[in-house]
Amino acid sequence: EALLLPRVYLCSPPWWDDVHPGELVVWDDGSRSRPLYHGARKQKVPSLASAIWRDAMAANLRHLIAHVESRDWGNRVVGYMVNSGNSEEWFHWGTMEGYLFDYNRHAVTRFRDWLRARYRDEEALSAAWGRGVGFDDVGIPDAERRRQMDDLGLRHPVRRRDVVDHGL
Repeated sequence: EALLLPRVYLCSPPWWDDVHPGELVVWDDGSRSRPLYHGARKQKVPSLASAIWRDAMAANLRHLIAHVESRDWGNRVVGYMVNSGNSEEWFHWGTMEGYLFDYNRHAVTRFRDWLRARYRDEEALSAAWGRGVGFDDVGIPDAERRRQMDDLGLRHPVRRRDVVDHGL
């Protein structure tokens, strides 16, 4: 009669990392490999911006759910706790170590796409950011700028709009 809530970890296996090096997180120092939380066995992780990784994990999750629901006890599953990232939760890899990510080319593209949806045109983006900027010129804010805080450890929503928009 137990109700089940399986916790499903969606990281990449090491062989996947080796096959897809362009889909991995790029850290603020340009590396793709860094020691992670509490002596984790893996030092490479997939970029959350990677469509290849997201598609693979979505397919794996669909297969797992179909398998679980085909079992006699499948009707006892009340949901799935889908996890990835640092300590197998949904917060960014490297957070505990103070690393900044993700400078992967996919992250840049997804950030630009988000900015286009948010601001619609370059005039609005330039007005929000307080300087002339085009969508195709935007990159991930550099590590130094991302680490800077203003009053009380918070980022000023106007002076640091680029970092606030980036969200990391």
